[in-house]
Amino acid sequence: MGSSDRERLNLALKRKMRLLAPHTQENPVFFHMISQNSTLFHDVVDQMADVGFEMIIYSFGSGFDMESDNVTYLEQVSYSLLSCFISFGF
Repeated sequence: MGSSDRERLNLALKRKMRLLAPHTQENPVFFHMISQNSTLFHDVVDQMADVGFEMIIYSFGSGFDMESDNVTYLEQVSYSLLSCFISFGF
């Protein structure tokens, strides 16, 4: 039983993606954070570093406001992230 052209093209595309961008074939390991408490944040980051998690996601209900223009609030969030040596972007 032979393979079709469509199957060969899809296999070639998959091989090319594994070669050129292997990170696209993997799933990141992430943690959903539901609290904005600074102390809890530091504890979670330490635990994630021990276990090997790669990403924190502030889930709905965490109180994190991505669209805030409040300078004090943004400085507080930045300080929490920088104190854990975490890279971030706004």
